[in-house]
Amino acid sequence: MSHQPFEQWILDDSQPLSTEENSLLNNHIGQCSDCSQLQEQWNHVEEMLIQAPVKHAPEGFTARWQQTFLAKKATQQKLNGKRFIHFLIFGSFTSLLMYLSLSILSGSPARFIMSFLRSSSVLALRISKLNMLYHSIQSYLPPAIPIILLILLSCSLILMLSIWGITFWKYSIKGVILNEDYQ
Repeated sequence: MSHQPFEQWILDDSQPLSTEENSLLNNHIGQCSDCSQLQEQWNHVEEMLIQAPVKHAPEGFTARWQQTFLAKKATQQKLNGKRFIHFLIFGSFTSLLMYLSLSILSGSPARFIMSFLRSSSVLALRISKLNMLYHSIQSYLPPAIPIILLILLSCSLILMLSIWGITFWKYSIKGVILNEDYQ
């Protein structure tokens, strides 16, 4: 005898049965001792669940659980941040090594040293030209203008550092919003 739809009907209370299905189930339970026993046991389990007392969590459990959860989440975020920084450092170091090895292998070491020295001397010359340009412009300007420019540069630097500090403070207090939080 097939028990398949009847066992499912007995154990699944989420969908109500139609009158036809209900009469088929009652006829089957009257003929099948296995399904009749299953029905009695399931009714007994439902009664036990209804009569079982509700056990409340100990005092302060929710607060302790939330603190532990938040601490674990913060630790995980810090760990992810450290892993990302380590990945960036490793990637940068690997890229630098690959660049240096390709530069050395593609030509002679003497050519590499010569190009490094040439680049260094060009950089030094450009810095000296900028210094000469600054002094020539400064000689034409009134003495108050460089001081005003220095004050403006200092204020903008302080403003950028303040914004940077506030941003880090905000993310350290509130944390970073992950995509999981939006779902």
